[in-house]
Amino acid sequence: MTRTILITGATAGIGAASARRFAAGGWRVIATGRRGDRLRALAEEIGEACLPLELDIRDSDAAARLAELSPPWGEIDLLLNNAGLAPPMDPLQDAGLEPLTNVIQTNITALVALTRALLPKLIRRQGAVINLSSVAATYPYRGGAVYGASKAFVRQFSLDLRCDLAGTGVRVTSIEPGMAETEFTLVRTGGDQAASDQLYANMEPMTAADLAETIWWIATLPPHLNINAIELMPVSQSFAGFTVTRGAGPSRTLGIEGAAMSIDQRLAELGITLPQPAAPVAAYVPVVIANGLAFVSGQVCLDENGQMIVGRLGDNLDVAGGQKAARACGVMILAQLKAALGSLDRVERIVKLGVFVNCTPDFKDQPKVGNGASELMQDVFGEAGRHARAAVGAPALPMGVAVEVDAVVAVRP
Repeated sequence: MTRTILITGATAGIGAASARRFAAGGWRVIATGRRGDRLRALAEEIGEACLPLELDIRDSDAAARLAELSPPWGEIDLLLNNAGLAPPMDPLQDAGLEPLTNVIQTNITALVALTRALLPKLIRRQGAVINLSSVAATYPYRGGAVYGASKAFVRQFSLDLRCDLAGTGVRVTSIEPGMAETEFTLVRTGGDQAASDQLYANMEPMTAADLAETIWWIATLPPHLNINAIELMPVSQSFAGFTVTRGAGPSRTLGIEGAAMSIDQRLAELGITLPQPAAPVAAYVPVVIANGLAFVSGQVCLDENGQMIVGRLGDNLDVAGGQKAARACGVMILAQLKAALGSLDRVERIVKLGVFVNCTPDFKDQPKVGNGASELMQDVFGEAGRHARAAVGAPALPMGVAVEVDAVVAVRP
């Protein structure tokens, strides 16, 4: 008897890999997702065993449409709730509400609605439900409040659903993967391939195919066996320890899917790609290291294309533009430090920043402009990024740039 799996989020990553694996195993595959071009390509690759359905599972009628499929496609034996989103890594107090709402609607509301709609068929066929949770359901990290909570819901929902279905023969499993190299980070960082590459550099993450094989194994176990929950990580990842903030030295946080992060990984989480360090424009060096301190020369502000951000606060540039320029200076400071130290993990503490703002005589918001650089350091280094600071106005800065920032940094040997 040919069995049928319905997969949400089948346009990429674990969903697409699972579609291929189950089709290869002789199953019919209902592949759903929002990107029609990818679904059509997947269906063309798999052949007649694949039914591509372009839809957004957040739509109120999506669950009903899927529950009303006619045979043979309507004879669903396995629901793989794979679709999910993660918001940007902003702490909750700085996060926008819309991306958080999208995560809740996708990871929780739509999953519950679809599962509920398909349960009569799954009970009738003594099928199974496999839900994609995450190690983020168990191990917290900065910036993961809503995503981690949504995956904790998926895990608990799976366990409680199993209680509801006791005696029906329906199996329910929560799969909780750690670091898997898919489009997860690309989506979370708005398509920043460099950030994704940096996150998975110099380690061997799991792959979508690894997880698809795990899903296949669970689905094809003897029907009297149920895997309640399974947690997977690559060998190079662990759940590490708790974050500890001390008087000196950067706190280490847990990153995407529970990874203990280096500073390079933290930059990737934030979607920051360090530029090439700028060469000095006069008779000085970018960084001098002496007595455990790194003195970073003033860095000017360059945009994403390497062009100088010019302008004058109080004239043709507002505070938000000044903060963006100050943040760009901070990014260049990090680039210079990495070049000088070899690794930003040698940074023990940001001691002091000096912020110089090109502004009119009556402009008085230099401290607000300086926050663009200061908040960057705290985002990257945590408590060790908190620092002393001076923020002053200047009638002009080199080459007409809007902001220049220098730094004093405590470093490890």
